Amino acid sequence: PSATAMVLPCWDETDDGVPPPCRGDPALWKIFNPKHPITNHSILCYKFGNVGWPFMDQHRKWYMGLAMWSTLLTMAVTAYGCLALSTNDDVVLQTYWSHASIYDNEDGSGWQAFMGLRSAVFIHETLEGDHEQYTVLYGSDETNFPESFPVIKEEVLDCQAMSTSYALGSFITCFTLIFGLQGVMARMRFSADANIQKTLGCFADSFGVISLSYTLYSFWNSCYHDMPESTKDFTMTYWLGPGWYCFLFCAITGAFRASMHWVTPAPGLGDDGHHGCHCGQWPLPQAVVDALNEKGHAHDSAEALEHLHDHVHHPETKTKRVGLSGGKAGYGAVPGSAEMTRV
Repeated sequence: PSATAMVLPCWDETDDGVPPPCRGDPALWKIFNPKHPITNHSILCYKFGNVGWPFMDQHRKWYMGLAMWSTLLTMAVTAYGCLALSTNDDVVLQTYWSHASIYDNEDGSGWQAFMGLRSAVFIHETLEGDHEQYTVLYGSDETNFPESFPVIKEEVLDCQAMSTSYALGSFITCFTLIFGLQGVMARMRFSADANIQKTLGCFADSFGVISLSYTLYSFWNSCYHDMPESTKDFTMTYWLGPGWYCFLFCAITGAFRASMHWVTPAPGLGDDGHHGCHCGQWPLPQAVVDALNEKGHAHDSAEALEHLHDHVHHPETKTKRVGLSGGKAGYGAVPGSAEMTRV
């Protein structure tokens, strides 16, 4: 008997990507149904699905695959940055988001402050060379703040407030990467991609990148840029910690993932020279326009929807890779649109 290679879920063209509850006749709650009148099967949805380049449609497995692997890496990196939510001193010292160093120019004593998202660790370097360590929980009473901490107490408290405001958001950012991963895995497959998948990928990832970038900028502003400069009595230095840079990496890869969604049309769309917004409008694929014009059908008619439905590789249109036994595309066998056939 011939051996059958295991097909990875993100590479399996026999999977149409439609959740079982969304199958069958369309209903308003079945948002992933291919014939849903709002999320998939409408003129507006097809026009938005047409945004992108045919090249990206044909090579979606490579580019969406790159987005998938970058998202997997981002999940690990962001999880490390999320460890700054811990109140354990050793963890905060490794994953802090910002750092302040203050030294007395007269006697040489100094302080170091490591700012996490829910607590801070202060290390006092005494005149005798000893190191005294203090922990401040952000939700606790202000009297826990080290009494001998000099000069920038108010600024550090402002930074703490900024950290506290993003504590929950950092966890949500890390958790929602699961949905970002699912989106690119679905859009890798000709058989599983649809207008709703493109719409969710474009807008959800774009919103995530914008909101995260604003948060990172606000943190940079409060905990680095706006901190006071050195004086004749104290030398002060500041830098952003590994936790902040982990989430900066998340924002960069999120922007890449969002851009892949925007430039990749739904399967079978984005063709004939109409690439996205054209003359202020989202056009229909030229092949569909030609067919409608030939038969005298309006571009927003029921006939137009059926032409569009037939034109697109929809989930219920089974696809296979020509030349592979069993009609399955294995890992490493990357079909282009010309190699995909409807059965």
